[in-house]
Amino acid sequence: MSSTYGLFCPLLLSLLLFSSSASALTSHLNRIPRLRIARDSFLQDSGSAVSESVLNESQTFFFDQTLDHFNYRPESYVTFKHKYVINFKYWGGANSSAPIFAFLGGEEPLAQDIPETSETCYETIKRSWSEIDRVASKQHGLQYLSETFNTCEPLSNASELKDYLISMYAAAAQYNDPFTTPVAKLCDAVNSNGSSSILNKIFAGVVASKRNSTNSSCYDITPPRNASQTTLGWPWQTCSDLIITLARNNKTMFQPDKDTLHSYIEYCKSSYGVAPRPNWISTYYGGQDIKLILQRFGSNIIFSNGLKDPYSNGGVLANISDTIVTIYTVKGSHCLDITAASKKDPDWLVKQREAEVETMERWIHVYHDDLKKLRDS
Repeated sequence: MSSTYGLFCPLLLSLLLFSSSASALTSHLNRIPRLRIARDSFLQDSGSAVSESVLNESQTFFFDQTLDHFNYRPESYVTFKHKYVINFKYWGGANSSAPIFAFLGGEEPLAQDIPETSETCYETIKRSWSEIDRVASKQHGLQYLSETFNTCEPLSNASELKDYLISMYAAAAQYNDPFTTPVAKLCDAVNSNGSSSILNKIFAGVVASKRNSTNSSCYDITPPRNASQTTLGWPWQTCSDLIITLARNNKTMFQPDKDTLHSYIEYCKSSYGVAPRPNWISTYYGGQDIKLILQRFGSNIIFSNGLKDPYSNGGVLANISDTIVTIYTVKGSHCLDITAASKKDPDWLVKQREAEVETMERWIHVYHDDLKKLRDS
């Protein structure tokens, strides 16, 4: 999904500028990637700084947050200082890139861009998981995998490598924009090594995908030791609030998940002392009929999508009312419309941005007209 706009977002930016990537979690069901404007690995913090001008326009605030995990026991009444940042120049809706229907059972397989680009690449990736497991099970197998994939540190298990690859493929599909074409570059590299082993083909894809994103002589596959507060806080939030169980079946290029919702709940309880409530978000926010709820209680929202982004399957793709509308492009990727404009932008992207601005301008005019009528009455 590209983005979701509120009324006051004239320059198409949002608080999402402060997002950073998330570390992979132990449970496969809990591997919920954080959604961000720019492409990066979901396993590592990018380390890239937000522009100084944006930081200077931002202010940090604190409020007393009650430690109430939906119960009435006295210990839940404890409060703590909760930090939040507001950019007053580019005020917009929080979490503006979230796919809301992913909470409501509307998620689709997230591995569609690769088979559409190359069936050969898709099949190679699909076969690679069992090959990784086969090699890892042999004596010195993990050492062989570490050397083959040029990891910065020796692998301790096969899951470290597989999680890294899953994140890489997900990022390529999510940010498959027409300028950098990450899926095509990845698959071209995989397919160009025709006589190589499956693992060497996959490594060629890693090299192609990471060519411009790292200056290191090796690939840092393991989670960062000095993770940011955002990265450390994300697993807690996926356990306490954002219960999106993106499980995998055997109909995609990924290995089917062996984990269950039960194991995910047990992971959260053991890690944070929190038992997730999988249906809480959809129940609390009207998931039984989200369109009806939005139509009656929401207004001035643009659900913006690029259909190349797999997460657009969890987005709103049809107008709900005159003031809750969707604007999407077939060739767009995740958040492409709220990245900085350039002379290389295709016409369809320019038109999408213009439609978003025109829609918000129309709402603002209506607001001022209504305000004038109220004052004159």
